[in-house]
This record gives sequence, structure tokens and C-alpha cells, in this order.
Amino acid sequence: MSEVSEFAKEILYGRTLQQKLIAPASVFSDFNPGSPIEVPRFPGRPPTLGMERESVAPRKDFPKAHELHSDTRRGEVLHFFANHELLAMEIMALVLLRFPEAPPAFRRGIVKTIQEEQSHLSLYIERMQELGVQFGTLSVNDYFWNCMKDMRSPLDFVTQMSLSFEQANLDFSLQYRDAVAQAGDLKTAEILDRVYREEIGHVKHGLIWFNRWRQEASGQERGKENFEENEWQAYLRLLPSPMTPRRAKGADFSADARRQAGFSEIYIQELEICSGSKGRPPVLWSYNPLCDAEIVRGRPGLSPSRNVERLNQDLEHLPLFLAGGTDCVLLSKRPPLVWIKSIQDLGFSCPEFIERTHAAPSKSLTPKALTPRHDKWAGFEPWGWSPASFEAFKPLRSQLVKAAGARGLWHQALLETPDYAATGLGALFSKSWSVNFLQQWIETEAAAGSLQPDFALSTVGTVVCTFEEALHEANLRLLEGPVLMKAPWGTSGTQNKKVMSRVELEESSQNAPLRGWIEAILKTQKALVIEPFLDKVCDLSVQMEISDDGVKLLQVRRFLTGTRLQYQGTLLNQRLVGMPPEVQKFFSSVQAPWQKFLKDLGERLRTENYRGPAGVDALIFKSSGLGEFSYGLKPLVELNPRWTMGRVALALEEHVAPGTPAAWLFQNLKDVQAQGFPTFAEYALQMSAEFPLQTLSVAGGLRIAEGVLWTNPPDEAREIITALCVGSAAHRFLSLRQN
Repeated sequence: MSEVSEFAKEILYGRTLQQKLIAPASVFSDFNPGSPIEVPRFPGRPPTLGMERESVAPRKDFPKAHELHSDTRRGEVLHFFANHELLAMEIMALVLLRFPEAPPAFRRGIVKTIQEEQSHLSLYIERMQELGVQFGTLSVNDYFWNCMKDMRSPLDFVTQMSLSFEQANLDFSLQYRDAVAQAGDLKTAEILDRVYREEIGHVKHGLIWFNRWRQEASGQERGKENFEENEWQAYLRLLPSPMTPRRAKGADFSADARRQAGFSEIYIQELEICSGSKGRPPVLWSYNPLCDAEIVRGRPGLSPSRNVERLNQDLEHLPLFLAGGTDCVLLSKRPPLVWIKSIQDLGFSCPEFIERTHAAPSKSLTPKALTPRHDKWAGFEPWGWSPASFEAFKPLRSQLVKAAGARGLWHQALLETPDYAATGLGALFSKSWSVNFLQQWIETEAAAGSLQPDFALSTVGTVVCTFEEALHEANLRLLEGPVLMKAPWGTSGTQNKKVMSRVELEESSQNAPLRGWIEAILKTQKALVIEPFLDKVCDLSVQMEISDDGVKLLQVRRFLTGTRLQYQGTLLNQRLVGMPPEVQKFFSSVQAPWQKFLKDLGERLRTENYRGPAGVDALIFKSSGLGEFSYGLKPLVELNPRWTMGRVALALEEHVAPGTPAAWLFQNLKDVQAQGFPTFAEYALQMSAEFPLQTLSVAGGLRIAEGVLWTNPPDEAREIITALCVGSAAHRFLSLRQN
């Protein structure tokens, strides 16, 4: 009879594989578990497998599925798996020696698990040798050990090892079992099948104790009134930083394996759709579309109307289409599981969703208000930087770190500014700033003799600061045609007025609604932009990225607006869809000078210390006398130094089959009801049946070739529904819009 503690010491401290694979006695006693040991820096290992030699031995990338026809690459797969089995054995031995007071039944289960892991390791070593790979010829990592060695209790062990690393192995063993079988290696597949089946038991053992102990650990919370916590919520609470639930699954998720292990359905569903970082600092995104209004207010605390608030909630998840799969999106309510899964099934990398529990959108954020799992961030990406987003993220600035592909260092410098006003960013959102830049640029180009004739100074607006100036400028402009008045800060068709005749102006001088509107804008925003109301042919948008390295221009797309100039969608995959040939020809003639203008605009934003996304709206209009064509281009209608719907549209376009007509479209409840549907849900159900999704596989993954994808959950939408319409669905929706 052997003592459990002696067996565990042999596994933990042994410096040969023979010691690690010591033949276990058929009967163990646990009468002398001993005192808790000190944690060694590393477990004992043979010299060729020592963790301290990680940088010395050759490092290989984990073999891809298409490489598994090679004996050597299959052997390298087993080398990775063998090291994981060895680490698991050593960590389990550490549990037995660190927590001698743990329940005997738990300790017996750990011993049984170690015995099975020993068997797995032996099978791996034998098979990899047959494939020409010796155990210890490749670098081994110490990630599991570093994560687990400081565990404070057996509950920590089952949370991190059983429910995270071992649970993920359910997916990996199944995935590679099928992959090597497809490559013709049935012997290796048989080994991995055995590992898969026995790993289910290992996870089940951990889950049983997790559910028992997590209830005891939450006793204080459970004493609170109405406290309820399911299996998934407990797992999130107990998983220590920087680990995240993504560590608990592989690329190919097996719900059946988890059911066999005993997980609840809600846990399985939550883990399946769970995204986010595996421990690397994520970028934190949030949606604050009222950033212009927040800038006008000058401080946090804006209270939108009920309808506007509901509209914002309908769209608050849109950053998921911009974010990476390792990022986090902050919102008031996570979208439904079934909708998230439908998005993931189409190849979208959904980020982790964090619901605001302690912090309202306009209030400062604290680590507690977010999640205990993240204490470092690669960057912050609000929809737009405003007083509210500035104050919200400021408490987290010390948690920002440098990371590839993120703007953490710029965000850190930005948030070290005393207040939002001192950043100078608010002015960049103003149409007054855009008008002044466009006027100066045209004058400079004209003086240099390089101005494109289709860039007319007469299309540039004028900034006025008093009611009298507004009347005077509007009267002058009305001699040439209708006039558009714009508030400096206002988005998507809000805060503008069209004036068709001087009669309207005369009425405005007699306290008509127009006068009240003008005076209100001048009072709150100190200025007003007056410009010609052009005979528009089409709206254009171009997105850009401003970085320390320069200005990157993205593709031009045509977008759609309503009668109030509000955004209604973007046409994808084809430029200037449906435009007559002469318009296409005109646009080709002005592309080069427009790109120069856009580059100059981007460089100006850089000199103003802005880094990040920006969108530029422009338009083609009917004209005469401007040059060869009967059209003109207004190169800058609106500048948005923030994320935009146009940028979301480009992100969605990446999921459309190449060359396929597509559009991203917005419809409000009145639009839907006009088609005979009382609710968004009923409308979506009918359209999905009429235009089912069809996909095709390309080199980059799945692409949508036909159908309708609802880009916000129809069952929860209250003000707006958005849809990516592809193929015949795009034609149908656009024809309905024209009618």
C-alpha cells in the first residue's frame, strides 16, 4: 500500500520520466497527507524537458490540419499534447501536497485522474517515437504551471484546471482525433479518442466539486436577499484574472462532450458563444452616438429623449462588427444568445460583451463596474471622444498598455489631459471647422494653380454668429437657389433646416419657428453654417485611419439618406451603384484631386493630435459651367472624426461574397408597418423566409452569397431594424425604398 502524498511527491519532484510514470499501486492510503508544502519554482523535470530551457530548444508552431499527412508533424502534435499531460499531472500532484485537508473523496478522484493522465502520456510518448519525434526535442512552455502554481484552494484548481484547461482539451482531442483520422493515421486517432472519452470523466469530477464548493464560497452573497447565481455566473466570478472563459474551449466546440460531463444547458450555451481575450489585454469599445450633443453640452450628463434612448439601445452593439474577437464591448444589455450564435455561425468574430452593472453610460467607469477579469487594456474605442466618454474612461487610464494594432499609448496621453476641453478634439467635430478647412484648402490650391475646376468655392458654406448675419447670408445665397442651414454639431440629418425662398426668411423675422430654431442654435452652439442646397445626384462616403505613421484612405462607397438627410444605409461591393455612365465618368475625373484633398485633410487631423478613425461625407451634384461635365463634387459635406456607420458597412462588406450586390439598410417601424407588418419581429420572420441566407466558402472563410442578415436582434428592436441584404434581397429592399 502506498501513501497518496509519497505518490504525489514522486510526480511533482521526480527528475526522470520513469519517476513521472511510476507504476501506481493498486491500493493507496491517505492516512498521512502531511502539511502543506511550499510551491517550487518549477516541477522536477529531465534536463530535456525543463521549463527553464524554453528559449533553448527549438520552438515550433502548432501543426495545422493540412500538415497532418506528415508523420513528423503528427508527432509534433503529440509532443504538444504530451507536455500538457505532464503539466496536468504535476499540477494535480501539487494540489494533493498543497491542500492535504481537502475532502478524501476529492483527493481519491485526483489520484485516479493522475493515473489516467500517466497512461495518456505513455501512449503519446510511444506513438510520437514511432512517428520519428522524441519527447524533449521541442521547446515546452510553462503557461499552465504559471497560471496554477499560486492557486489558493481546491476550488481554484477545479475552476482553472478542470473547468478551463481540461475542458478545452475536450475540443482539442476531438478535433485532432478527426483530423489525424482523415489523414489516414487511425492508430493516433484511437489514442486521441481514448483521451477524449477519459477527459470527459476528468472534467465531470471537477464540475461536481466546483458546484459543491462554489455554493459554499458564495455563502455570504447567498445570504443577501434575492441572490441567485447559476453555474456560468459562478464560473465567471471565480475565474481569476487574466484568465477568461475562452481558455475553456477550442476552435471546434463540442456541446455533446459537455453534456456528458454534466454541464447545465445555460453554461454550455454561454460558453459556446463566449468570445474575448484569452488573457491578452483587449480593446474596450462603447457606443455613444450622441457625442456631438455631448460636446455642445460641454460636460457629461446628457439626457436624451425616450425615443432617442431606445434608438441608441437598438444600435449599441454595432461596435461588435468593428471590434476584434479578443476585444470587449460595453453595453446596457447583451444581445440574445441565439442572435449572437447566428452571427458567429456566419464567421463573425464576436467580442466579449460586458453589461453596465454599476456604471451608466455617462458616468465614470471603474474596474468593478466592468469585470474583475481585465486589469489591463490595449485601448479604448468609444464611438466618438466626447466629455462623457473622456470622463468615463479616465479612471482606467493607468490600465492602458502598449499592444500591436491598438492605440493604447495615444489614449493614455489623451486621458492625462486635465479635461476634455483641453484636448481640442471637440472643435474637429464642428462643421464650422470643416467649412474653414475646405475654404482655406480651395484658396490655397487656386493660388497654386492646381485647383480642380469642379471644386467650386461657391459650394462652400459660410459660418455666421448672429441672427442678422444669418439673414444676410441666407438672402444672398437664395439669389442662386435654395439654402441649407446647419448647426455646427449635429449628425445624421439632425439639426439642419432647408430654406427654399426669401418668403421663409421674411417670416422668420416675425418670430416664426425658423427664427426660434436659428436663435436656439446660435445660443447653444455660438455659430451656424449656411450653404447652398445642392441638386444632389448621390452621397459618397470615404473612411480613413489616422495614425502616427500617416493617413490611410479606405474605399469610397455610396450611402443613402432620407428626406431629413438622416442616414438610411450604404451600398456595398460596387461603387456608385446604379449611376449613369456620365456620372461614373465624372467621378473618375475627380478621384485623384479628391484623394489629394482627403490626404491633406487627414494630415491636418494628425497635426491637431487626432489619432483614430474618421469618415468624410461628400456629394456629387448637378451643375453647369464648372468644367467639362454637368456635375460637380463637393469634397467635404461633413467630417466625422470618430467611428461611423460607413465604417461599420465596410466591416460588414468583408463578409459578402466577392462581386455580389449588397446593401446595409436601416428601416424604422413606420417603414415596416407601411409594408403590412405590425412588428419588427414579424417583418424579419417573413423576409428571412423569403430570402434565406446562403453562404459559400472562400480562402478567408464563409461569405454570404444571398439572403438577409439582421444586424440587430429583430425581437428586441423598438425604433430601428438594420439588415445586411445580399443578392436578390438587396435588389428587393432597394426597389421597395425607391417606391
